[in-house]
Amino acid sequence: MQKTNDQKSAPCNRLNLLKTLVSRDKTPHVTILRELSALFEFKTRSAVVALQEAVITVLKSPLDNSDIQPLLKSNGLRNLFLDLTSIKNAQNKFTAINVELRRRQLPILIIPTDDQQRLIEQYRKKVLAKNTSVIEIDRKTLDSLVDHLVASSNLYENICLAALVSGCRMIEILDKRVTTFSEASANDILQIGVAKDRKSTMVVKKPILYITPEEFMTLINSIRENVILQNKSRTQVTNKYCSRVNSAFRLACTRFGINPPRSEFKLHLARKIYANLAWSIYGKRSHMSYPIYIMQKLGHKTPSTVTSYSNVKIKGHAVPYDPLQPEQKTSCRS
Repeated sequence: MQKTNDQKSAPCNRLNLLKTLVSRDKTPHVTILRELSALFEFKTRSAVVALQEAVITVLKSPLDNSDIQPLLKSNGLRNLFLDLTSIKNAQNKFTAINVELRRRQLPILIIPTDDQQRLIEQYRKKVLAKNTSVIEIDRKTLDSLVDHLVASSNLYENICLAALVSGCRMIEILDKRVTTFSEASANDILQIGVAKDRKSTMVVKKPILYITPEEFMTLINSIRENVILQNKSRTQVTNKYCSRVNSAFRLACTRFGINPPRSEFKLHLARKIYANLAWSIYGKRSHMSYPIYIMQKLGHKTPSTVTSYSNVKIKGHAVPYDPLQPEQKTSCRS
């Protein structure tokens, strides 16, 4: 059964309570440790970020090592993270926590070599199975989905539309601190900044599908006017909107008979659809190979990272949108 919003927000609520307790000088240590223990019980992927922040909060608190160490037994904490998330994400979480563990001269969190190899092999098998499971989407069905999203005034469906027509990640659509856009030509936009390249400002020239670049700019401005940032971090912005946008995307797709495997049924599928439709319309005549074209248009640094996009197949003829032929219908714009 799908989790309610209350269930999903529970870890964050617990984290906020923990921070409040730590900030009070006279809070009994046992109360703080009880709240941290409660967070350990949220054994879900959505609780990983809250759990990491909670552990760091307690490690920065005035509590003695003797109070904290029994609760943070390295193997138990390590295994909890490995159970909840991927090995790569677990390593990132460990890096942040280890800064505080070293400061307290407590044992740091490490992933033993044997476990690393085992987990990497499991991950490879999972990725291979996912990438060999082809998702076929009929072009006319896709056109109907886009027509529905174009006509919608719902914020979350607007975000879905922006992802489908541009291939951008959700945070790139929502947050102007991450990405800015400008019109480049009758079919193309310039995307300045990508979510996974924080050190430099990558510039990506890419085609906009179904709508014009001008309409895309209007769409982005409308979305951003209704998105509340309030000095939130990128992670906080993503967490605030991710669940509702994914739900809106699944609802819209299901309405038109698009039902991919559950593991694929989130907004990232829109990025895959964009990549393969853009390739079928523009890429094949660009004299670039599939991996290189997708790499450039999605803002990846190496072509090896685009393998996972090849499991989406768009069935049916792709008709490029010609801005000089305004009589074309929206559903034929590509």
